[in-house]
This record gives sequence, C-alpha cells and structure tokens, in this order.
Amino acid sequence: AFDYYKKASEKDHPAATVNLGLLYLNGQGVSQDVDEAINCFQKAGQLGDLNGYLNLGLLYENGEYVDQNYGESFRQYKKAADLNSDEGLYKLGLFYYNGSENAVKKDLSKSFYYLNLAEKKNNANACYLLANIYLNGEGITKNTEKAINFLTKSANLGSAVAAFNLAEIYMKGELVLFDKGKMILYYEKAVELGNDLAAA
Repeated sequence: AFDYYKKASEKDHPAATVNLGLLYLNGQGVSQDVDEAINCFQKAGQLGDLNGYLNLGLLYENGEYVDQNYGESFRQYKKAADLNSDEGLYKLGLFYYNGSENAVKKDLSKSFYYLNLAEKKNNANACYLLANIYLNGEGITKNTEKAINFLTKSANLGSAVAAFNLAEIYMKGELVLFDKGKMILYYEKAVELGNDLAAA
C-alpha cells in the first residue's frame, strides 16, 4: 500500500496523499515520520482534499504526535471549512462555543452560525450541539421543539449519544409527552450505534 500511495502522491493524487500521510503518521509499511505525515496532509489540502486539513486540525487539537496548538488547529479546520467541509464547519462552531486559549474567544453567535452551516450539511455532531444549545437557551431563546428536532436528526444521522438522550427524554416525559414506543425505538437505536449506557 505504501508504494502505491507514494507513487500516486508523486503524481499529485489528493486522496492518495492523505493516505500516505496516515501511513507515515501510524508507521504502517514505513517508519513513523510525523513531519512527513504533516507534509503529506498539507500537500493534500493544497491539492483540494479537505481531509488533509481535517487531519492537521485533529493533530494539533489532540497534541498526540505534535505539541498541542489550538490556534493552528483552528486555522486548519478553517481551511477545511473554506472547502465546504461539514466537519470543518462543525469544528469552527465548537471552537467558538467553548472558546479556546490561543485560538478564539467564546462567541455564541459565531458558534451558532457555523453549527447551522454544518447542520445543513447533515453533520450529526453539529445537530447534537445545536439541540443542547436550544435545550439550555444558550445565547438564544430556549426552544424544546427545535431541540427535539435536532436531537432526532442527529440520532438519525448516526449519533449514539443523541439517540440515548432522546430515549431518556421520551422516558421521563418532562420535555415531551411520555412515549413508550419512541423510548424503545431510540434506546434500541442507541445500542445499535454503540452506546453502552443504553445496553445496560
């Protein structure tokens, strides 16, 4: 796989360049070389593959292979968002939601803007965060109906935690009327999606 991706990367194939970077990062089929992985991700991004920028954003956000650098992470996610990446848009929304040292100040209106863009691209995580924002009325008017709609969309897009929370909401019957059918449906969905709490 390494030789194939290396040759394809030399011919400026974007996806192959991302995969080559992952091989370097994880030391698969080649000695681990984080600097070479970063070069591959940067090249892939410049070739128009948003996964190059997303991988760089994640590297700097987690600080696992490089020094943690939220400012650099934010810049890489912004590049992905500029290429219309739903995950890049979600990450920008998350950065503005939390605020981050050396990156951006907390700004709920900017967070809301980016999360809505990501939600329109069917990003499950953005839907989930928007649901919580509406449930708690953070920077906007509390709206249970919108919160439930976003939670439902998030669960249907594959979020185990959204499915579990929906099941809990239908079980408690506080925000919505108790609904045994929906409770069971979303507990089962949560289990199917890998939520251990729902399986207990």
